[in-house]
Amino acid sequence: SKPISTLLADKQVQISVVGNQDGRSTAAGHYLTVHGTMDKDKRDNNSFFVIGHSDTSKVGIWKLHPFRHGNVSNLYRIQLVTVSDGRGQGRNRWLAVHGS
Repeated sequence: SKPISTLLADKQVQISVVGNQDGRSTAAGHYLTVHGTMDKDKRDNNSFFVIGHSDTSKVGIWKLHPFRHGNVSNLYRIQLVTVSDGRGQGRNRWLAVHGS
């Protein structure tokens, strides 16, 4: 059996919400994506908010880049390749969490 990092290397994926850590079903079945059609979609001049979208024609296509941190090897940097409808917002940007 190959490690998951080998199986995911150079593959593009869609990321869907299957549930929430606290048990709520909010956004279950939605796909992670980036849109720029509304002013509120843009976080600042350099970044967009990630949203969960139920329209399967507008889902994000992501690439998982495995990396190590110390002894931990099952970590991934997540990059938006494109959105399935071809829009360019956020293309090739990295998923990040901000406290702002």
